[in-house]
Amino acid sequence: MRRFIGTLIVFALPLMSYGESANTPSNRADATSSTEGTSAAARSHPTTTGANNVLPVSVRTPNYDINRALVSVTVCVPGTSLCETVDNVMVDTGSVGLRLQRSALKHPERFAAMAGPDAHALAECYRFVSSAAWGIVTRVDLRLAAIQASSIPVQIVDESNASYGDHPRPDSCLKGSKPTSNGTLGIAAVSLNDCKDPCFISLKTPRYYQCTVDGCTPVARAVAADFRVVHPIAALPSDNNGYVLDVQPVPESGATAARGTLTLGIGTQQNNVLDVTNVVDLAPNGTFTTVWNGQSYPASYFDTGTEEYYFATAPVGVQECGSHWCATPEAEFSATLKGQTTDATAKLRVGDSATLVRSGKGAFRNVAIVAHTDSRAVVWGMPFFIGRKVFVKLTDGSGGSGNAYYAFSNAVFP
Repeated sequence: MRRFIGTLIVFALPLMSYGESANTPSNRADATSSTEGTSAAARSHPTTTGANNVLPVSVRTPNYDINRALVSVTVCVPGTSLCETVDNVMVDTGSVGLRLQRSALKHPERFAAMAGPDAHALAECYRFVSSAAWGIVTRVDLRLAAIQASSIPVQIVDESNASYGDHPRPDSCLKGSKPTSNGTLGIAAVSLNDCKDPCFISLKTPRYYQCTVDGCTPVARAVAADFRVVHPIAALPSDNNGYVLDVQPVPESGATAARGTLTLGIGTQQNNVLDVTNVVDLAPNGTFTTVWNGQSYPASYFDTGTEEYYFATAPVGVQECGSHWCATPEAEFSATLKGQTTDATAKLRVGDSATLVRSGKGAFRNVAIVAHTDSRAVVWGMPFFIGRKVFVKLTDGSGGSGNAYYAFSNAVFP
């Protein structure tokens, strides 16, 4: 499990004003309570229609972790044709910002550190639970599908854990772990940049650094929004109010890979019209309450960057098998997802997780890990998204969660 310290599940980020489409919660399908079934028409796989707002997705194992939803992104030196496309970038609904591994770039020297608030080279230590991503912050023109965001801040991560040119990792930044992909496309719903206003982290756990030839030291004052790593979809000039992640179903035994699409925008084109009725509107920190077995888990959240379901207690028929939850044959059960004003019912399945994850396949709908250390949360990881069409509405800056929500189709379990 790979979890960010500074993501939507830990703090409520500032809400910046952003345009709201016709499909906001006040206008969407009138469902305040809904029930999921398994009778939805099965799709062989979502299709790309050649629209300018669709990215192909492949859910598989790029390096060593399963259930990674991968896309390709193109980055350019701002205002130039010096561009390169980076494949195998993980879609992460639990963080904010584009972070690319330096080793994935053919010409990393083209992307120099941007000047920070103190006019020195800007770097960032983006913290995980037990490690961190260290690297410079630079500006790029980012192209998602055929839509381009101009001159936005992103992070170039140095996974060698040693240095990045003249910017060595400071002692205050934890060493990173082995990367599971070539980068992360962080597209969380409730945050439009990666640092809470006024973006001044304590000097014991700093976020942004200023770097000179003498080394890197924490920025000792608030970091303005112009310098922070931003939400890559919200930064687009169009189709920027949310997205639709649609991944084909897989069988009980899993699949080598699952195909899908990431469609930019909600209600902005014919291919992203909201057409589902299961709606969960989010708390300001991106959470909601899961209810099953008569117990409530008020710190639950959705996260494509978590490769399995995570929960502390299991329904009848599911047993612990080492660090995993296992059921043979596959067990199906339902949970109620309680948002701020809306409720929905979702079904999930758990199989022989310990055996499945060792099978050599890359896409699974039914794998789960025992999470005794977090008894307040159910993490609806990547298995939830397989076999479903999921709409994610971004915050619009109106206060609280900014009308952010998840809306999803019924599950397809072939």
